[in-house]
Amino acid sequence: MSRVLVKSFRATGAIGFRRLVAARTGAGSSDREVVQAAATSDPIIGVCLNETGAVAGEVVNVLMIGWEPVKLGGTVTRGQLLTSDASGRAIAAAATNRVVGIAQASGVADDEIDILLSPGAV
Repeated sequence: MSRVLVKSFRATGAIGFRRLVAARTGAGSSDREVVQAAATSDPIIGVCLNETGAVAGEVVNVLMIGWEPVKLGGTVTRGQLLTSDASGRAIAAAATNRVVGIAQASGVADDEIDILLSPGAV
């Protein structure tokens, strides 16, 4: 693990440990609020570091840049760009998906693999 940039936010719903985190957007949202990522189009910003996860109203520490294990939601190959499935797990990204980082190992659903976090878009 290499944690370069960790920031604290307020969770607005349940977020699991090592699940992908997205900025909360839309009416009534605040710049310091996050949700568990749930779609390939979500504005993914990082990975939840709270070992017990977080529930609405709690502080959640989010790794935004660095190297960290994440839970997989499908089969990925080392070097693939990653995005989020509906449960905040990392899956292979396709064209036009938001990206959270690059797989540093290959794996299948429910494995935990290291990723190099570098949020962006394809």
